Amino acid sequence: MTYHRLPLAVCMTVLAPLALGQSAGTQPWPAPVPGFVPPAAGEHPRLLFRKADLPALKRKAQTPAGAAMIARLKYLLGGGEAMPAEFNPNPPLNIGAKGPSQLKPGAFTVNHAAGFGLLYQLTGNRKYADLARQCLEKVFEGQVDRDERYSWKSPGTGFRLSGVHQGVAIAYDLCYDAWPEDYRLRVVKEIQTNAPKGMAGTQGDCTLELLAAGGKYPPSSNHFGAYLAGAGFAALAIYGDAGADKPRLDKILAQVDKSLHTLFTNGFGDGGWFGEGSGSDKTAILPGVVGLMQALRIASGKDWCEGAPNGRMVILTRALELVPGADAVHRPERGNYAYGTRFWGAGRNEFRDRGGWSADGLFAIGIGALPERFRPGMVWIYENFVEPDTKPEQRIYEARIDPIHAVYAFVNWPIDKPAANPSGVFPLAVHDSLHGYVLCRNKFEGKDDCLFTGLARRGPVGYHKNRAPQRVDVWGLGLRTTMGSLRGETTHWQAGADGSACFTIGGVPWAVDYSGASGATAVIVNVGGEPGKAAGSGQARAAAHTVTAGGKTYNLLILGTGNLPDPKADGDKITLGGQTIACDGQKITLGKFSPAR
Repeated sequence: MTYHRLPLAVCMTVLAPLALGQSAGTQPWPAPVPGFVPPAAGEHPRLLFRKADLPALKRKAQTPAGAAMIARLKYLLGGGEAMPAEFNPNPPLNIGAKGPSQLKPGAFTVNHAAGFGLLYQLTGNRKYADLARQCLEKVFEGQVDRDERYSWKSPGTGFRLSGVHQGVAIAYDLCYDAWPEDYRLRVVKEIQTNAPKGMAGTQGDCTLELLAAGGKYPPSSNHFGAYLAGAGFAALAIYGDAGADKPRLDKILAQVDKSLHTLFTNGFGDGGWFGEGSGSDKTAILPGVVGLMQALRIASGKDWCEGAPNGRMVILTRALELVPGADAVHRPERGNYAYGTRFWGAGRNEFRDRGGWSADGLFAIGIGALPERFRPGMVWIYENFVEPDTKPEQRIYEARIDPIHAVYAFVNWPIDKPAANPSGVFPLAVHDSLHGYVLCRNKFEGKDDCLFTGLARRGPVGYHKNRAPQRVDVWGLGLRTTMGSLRGETTHWQAGADGSACFTIGGVPWAVDYSGASGATAVIVNVGGEPGKAAGSGQARAAAHTVTAGGKTYNLLILGTGNLPDPKADGDKITLGGQTIACDGQKITLGKFSPAR
């Protein structure tokens, strides 16, 4: 896609948020699921899968990979055949949970009931449904999660309660057929009437209505998305069932739709960047919003990942940023909450039995939310970057510490389809028109992949007025360096098929060239902007050059190994090996460039 400078009145129209049900193209958004048949009243399950899917899931459980997933689920349930032996003794709170560092894997969580519910669905053994009921009673009594911020009666904030609602809803959905009617009515009543005050004391009663509206937070706060998800799960789970207040649930679901639209257009943008920066972007969507997108597609026939890019890009952009290192998987760090650089903890050896809640789920849950064409690519990234060199029966499929991730991993992981390198399907050059975020990636291969990221930071900045750095980061060939910053509006954007791009932000033309025509692995260039910083390690080098041609100052950062080409002024353009770089003052044109379709 190519952007050009537009008259102000036209820009105002183009940049206005999309109305609910509207997309930038001709499709409605969220898109209707083709052939969707709504669940009948009393029909369950419907949040993760439908009854027609159950035979295939039972067959999956008999495969080596499926059996490994079930074994992992049971491990995280404390054995999976009885109530867990360990419970968090700490009182509920909002900040400073001690349980995660004190308790062993398998200790009680608010998601244990959902885990036992899946075992019931796969086996038909009511023993597991009874264990789920016992776990749910513990939740209703006020037993805190292994992370004591999560509680039914005394949650740290509404967004912690929202997470509990997700687990309760899934447990109810999976065990509906096994539980007697009086207990189902009890659960429905609990879901509709529970309205505790958060321990933070800032939001009032945490009703489903408050949660559905994102609390009192702006959409660029990580709390907004985390709040709304629980209300969506609760309403979808009990809708049409005995005891459910249909008129009230209709209003709640309408508000959830409105809030999702607001989140995806004023918190995140069309390129998947989040106003509060990295780290908190995961809190905004995991496990709640991403899981809710899957549930809405299955239970209500609404596909938020189709019709407009916004929904799917909140998942894909997190995956596009990942670069594996020797000890961990990394992503660029931006923002006050930027705890995402070392994406999976201190190292690969510490991957298992850690994490939890929003730290996990990008793959286990994201695969189920995304359209089918993106799933093999997500699996490829996970298998090659996160758990490389492991056999299917040895992987944990991102089920690190919480049973909810094991449940989603088992349901969603497409073990009957081969993983496929995402380069041919994922967009390798991404522009977020709300926030001015740019990402250009040359390939998915490993630690030497090249990744250009920059943020103009012109959109909403979050509840805490987060100031994510506008720095341009250039990663490639194991090197990390920078090249000035991005500031201002985008007046030109053209994505290349290979991850290259030409764009102009704040009046500064830029180009990222991955074509190899220059003889280098990557070339980053701007005209009139800030120069890049040279770097080197072993055979890999990033060479910085400044060249004047046609009265314009070209700053180049050239990445490669061995002897790198030198840029030369050639009239009003630059030649670099077999590549030419020209600028008309408005945009850069590369002589060899293949536009993305």
